[in-house]
Amino acid sequence: MWQRHLGLGIFCGLFLLCVPQQVIAQTKIAFVAGVERYDKSGLKNLDYAEEDAQQVKRELESLGFSVSSVIGDEANSEKLNSELDRFIQATKKLNKSDIVIVYFSGHGVQKLVQRTKDGGDTIEVEEPFFCPKDALKTDVNTLLSINGLLRRLEDFSGSDQNIIMLDACRDSADKSGKGGVDGSTIRELSDKLALFFAAKSGRRSFESKELQHGIFTYYLLKGLRGEAADADEEVTFQGLASYVSKQVERNSPGLLEVSIDNAQRPNLMGNLSGTMVLGLVTQRRSPASNLPLSKSFTNSLRMEFALIPSGTFTMGSKLTPKEVHQRYPGGKEGYYEGETPHQVVLSKPFYMGVHEVTVGQFRKFVEAENYKTEAEIDGQGGVGFDQATGKFDQIIKYSWRNPGFAQDDNHPVVNVSWNDAMAFCRWLSRVEGREYRLPTEAEWEYSCRAGSASEFSFGDNGEQLVGFDNVADATLDRKFSYFPTVSSSDSALFTSRAGNFRSNEFGIFDMHGNVSEWCSDWYGEYPTGAVADPVGPSTGSLRLFRGGCWLSDPAFCRSAYRFRNAPSYRNHNVGFRVALSSPGISK
Repeated sequence: MWQRHLGLGIFCGLFLLCVPQQVIAQTKIAFVAGVERYDKSGLKNLDYAEEDAQQVKRELESLGFSVSSVIGDEANSEKLNSELDRFIQATKKLNKSDIVIVYFSGHGVQKLVQRTKDGGDTIEVEEPFFCPKDALKTDVNTLLSINGLLRRLEDFSGSDQNIIMLDACRDSADKSGKGGVDGSTIRELSDKLALFFAAKSGRRSFESKELQHGIFTYYLLKGLRGEAADADEEVTFQGLASYVSKQVERNSPGLLEVSIDNAQRPNLMGNLSGTMVLGLVTQRRSPASNLPLSKSFTNSLRMEFALIPSGTFTMGSKLTPKEVHQRYPGGKEGYYEGETPHQVVLSKPFYMGVHEVTVGQFRKFVEAENYKTEAEIDGQGGVGFDQATGKFDQIIKYSWRNPGFAQDDNHPVVNVSWNDAMAFCRWLSRVEGREYRLPTEAEWEYSCRAGSASEFSFGDNGEQLVGFDNVADATLDRKFSYFPTVSSSDSALFTSRAGNFRSNEFGIFDMHGNVSEWCSDWYGEYPTGAVADPVGPSTGSLRLFRGGCWLSDPAFCRSAYRFRNAPSYRNHNVGFRVALSSPGISK
């Protein structure tokens, strides 16, 4: 987990003020900045700061804010300061009841600076700064002063509701240990200013690979999307700040593997009072947001989901690698290692996609976000089948749009990386107002087994796979004789349409074949004892994908088999399906 320097948050809202005789329209404006790639030494690159800033921007826009932003390569010192100046000039025209939010995501530091007291004496104090893209940690002139920003808002803003939020660390670049209020000197805040830091003075703010966000911003986004809403479905500043602080303090110990005493702790400073309302969340929620705990539902993309009950099962294989190899000699014994059987408890029900994500569903995401997959932007392309040569190859012309064989909108999307799948889940979460995600490896196997303890959900006979899934069969053997196959035919050569075969007992299709599916976990060795709600290792280099595909023999179609590869990996036989926690049940 990378540390973020200086604390960045995201709060603000509207004060509901009693205005006699007339109602004054309220203006809400925000400025968002995010940096994760730094030019100078001494500042490590971050993983999620820019995407965090983009998502904060979108959430604020959905709540009625007009948002200016400087994100990524633009966020150098000159550009950041000039755009902030322009933004602050715009605050002059605001009324007292209007709202101003400034949000930063990136590195930050506390530095010793010289200040002159009223009596003329010069003292050395420690103050907080944000780091632009070209910042030099040791040079205060390359940093953005938070005190300076507070002073400008105090002097120029016509609003009485000005909030700065920072998701970054606040540890000292000078290692002085000196400081004033709360370990650092913050200019005195008037009643029109508030600061919400992701971390207390002298402490660090962190990113989480498990959450794919900065921890602070992750809960900030959840709060804005409705988790912090009150009984009237309003997200207030006070309610949001309270929600984020509690969630970060409660969950960061486990995410960071530290004690409660060393947990990340947000820091709210300022004198804003009243009921500051960001907006209503009901108007942004789809029907899926308020679902009862029903057995199934369909979302706005016509994606079907089945409720998977909580339960206990044996995860892994009852067969040793040698026994698997003896039964299915087409592969190698080493392929089947890491399937140690162990008891797993899934304590909460969850929803699993009935089908794999289709080409048509993925296209809606691509068009909405103008998204380019890794296969389309890194110069290497995806893997596809060359009809002319009869060979499979990775070249630039292959991607989810063209795997080298015909697909329509109802076929499962392929040539998508783990990173691409996660981007789809983030987009779908915003569209639907619920947190869609990749299933954990344990959730995936539990859903695949559907109550069975056999090699496949229907039993131990691999020849019966053709009735349930699109796998390596006689049809494939006629085209590619070098693949091990079952003897019967499922009539599909490459991918088949989602749901074209029989479902398992949970009503889920294509889990033993068609395409393999990304899970959320890093790859790691299984525990030998019982575990509850496992999410895999906290770090790693390889991500997991599960389930057989259209060119898999029975050994790779077993419920217990584990594939793994880099998060950027893509192939013409790898796709994904999505899951989500059931309403009212936190994940």
